[in-house]
Amino acid sequence: MNKKELPAARAFIALVDSTRVLASQPNARRFALTWLAAARMAVMGLLPDLKGLSDLNTLAGWQLAEEAGLPIDAVANLFSGSDSSTTIGIRAKAVSIVAELQAELGSQPWDVLPSLATTGTRLGRDYAYEGGLVESAAELLLELAGEPDGWLWLPFDSNGTMTIRALRRGWDVKAVLMNEISHSDLPLLLAIESGKTTHPAVQTSVERDSSGQPVTKAKTLIATPPFGAPVRGTRLAQWDSSDSKAMDYFVRSEAWAVHELVNRASKKAIFVVPPGLLFTKGQEQRLREHLVHHGGERNELEAVITLPSGVMPQINVATAILVMNPRLETEDVRMVDLGVAKRNIASADEIVRNGKNLALGLEFDEGRARVVTRQDIIDNDCIFTPSRYIRQPVDAGPNAIALEQVFDVVRPPVLEKVGGAEVFELGIPDLGSWNQIERLPAKTTTIRTRGSVGYELKQGDVVLSVKGTVGKCGIVGCFEGAKLVVSQSCVALRVKGELWGPKVDPQYLLMYLRSVAGRAQLESLQVGAGMQHVSVATLLSAFRFPVPSASERDEGSQDYRQLCAFESQIAAIQGQMAELEDKRWKV
Repeated sequence: MNKKELPAARAFIALVDSTRVLASQPNARRFALTWLAAARMAVMGLLPDLKGLSDLNTLAGWQLAEEAGLPIDAVANLFSGSDSSTTIGIRAKAVSIVAELQAELGSQPWDVLPSLATTGTRLGRDYAYEGGLVESAAELLLELAGEPDGWLWLPFDSNGTMTIRALRRGWDVKAVLMNEISHSDLPLLLAIESGKTTHPAVQTSVERDSSGQPVTKAKTLIATPPFGAPVRGTRLAQWDSSDSKAMDYFVRSEAWAVHELVNRASKKAIFVVPPGLLFTKGQEQRLREHLVHHGGERNELEAVITLPSGVMPQINVATAILVMNPRLETEDVRMVDLGVAKRNIASADEIVRNGKNLALGLEFDEGRARVVTRQDIIDNDCIFTPSRYIRQPVDAGPNAIALEQVFDVVRPPVLEKVGGAEVFELGIPDLGSWNQIERLPAKTTTIRTRGSVGYELKQGDVVLSVKGTVGKCGIVGCFEGAKLVVSQSCVALRVKGELWGPKVDPQYLLMYLRSVAGRAQLESLQVGAGMQHVSVATLLSAFRFPVPSASERDEGSQDYRQLCAFESQIAAIQGQMAELEDKRWKV
């Protein structure tokens, strides 16, 4: 059944829609939740002096709800000043909506969470809850936490939805926020859930030491820190337990939060992070190295799970889950890629729901999951991206060595909009042929003249695309008098001077890059959330190039010449076909 058609969801949407006629727009989500919370308290008999739901049409009725602990700021403007036909109409409509819900469900549960999950993007950020996850992703996090055991801390559950889900599973919840003073909607959600604005299994007060620094800890925590937010100068900074050292190393909130919170969970720490944290250099690299060695010689990294974009509806970016377990007694790390599913076939919610057992390690699919060891991760420069390990490694042969031992790299130049030198830019559209590239590129660009030595391409350079469409390649021909550079999506590989001829030539590299084995290697090195790419450092160190013997090099040269001849013949035949098609009826 479509969850938007459930009674509580219909009531929630109708209450949100009723605010559109107000000149001063309230927080639509909070307005709807406040009406549902007050009605629920009345239905549960926790507002004994309220004669009926019709009393919510009066200021006196709402004052009774406020005295019972319900925050009513979202509806206060309906009773301020003289009544207008608009406010009278909204109050009457809201009363009829909650009365209809009461008639339909009575004292049965009013589950408002599907309302938030299925309609979270309807009215933009004002309507979508901060840090909100689709239902299947939220439930997956709780499944990863295991059976209730001690306190579960939710340090970024700013609107309380995960707290409600955890309570339903029997957890005692520390709803203590790191980046805010208090929850905005948790009392409302608790009232809708149980009729009361507080709950005996929910702790909202921060534990502090004698100096006032927060020292809250828990057996288990689930954290969805804000992406890309600063730490210094914000409320997060007071939680830093490293004497500000961590804030020097981790300036963005997600990396800092993982570093800080992994020490505050004694059983399991689960994090939702942007996928860039799994593979980028800098502070993210430092964090990954810290996590891999956090348990000393013992592994604490239980799982890395990539999720499709859309799991967070309000920002619609890809995300990933890190699971740290200080009680882990194995070197195994579960790598799962749920982001490879086709989004045009299924929604993010459906993809995660269908992949739940893979994420939990209850099922196995070699195309989407693999178990690796901590040492495997260390050997791969502490890259956490699951696809790096799921794609099967390629055996490049006994003579294979790192690309950097045979080739130098020519990187894209620094661009200069004003006062630079104009050059031809060789990029992805110019690549893909066997024959040397001998036609000047159509595109030009302006590069910085100062310090631009070493960017100019030479005959024999192999240009390779490493961003976007990864793997297109070609060999630079002779361009006397013209200056060429690679585009920002490419690099050029140049045979080291002393190795040219005796050991390898650029044609052999081109053939290997375009082979099944070469393409498979490039695929295994790709990372990226929105745009796939291969870092130059990884390409040079991790890509294995099979250095040919003299006979293999000679045979390869013959094959290359034949491929070029075939390509020229195909081009000639295609030209003849075009002439035949057009010669009788020209426009």
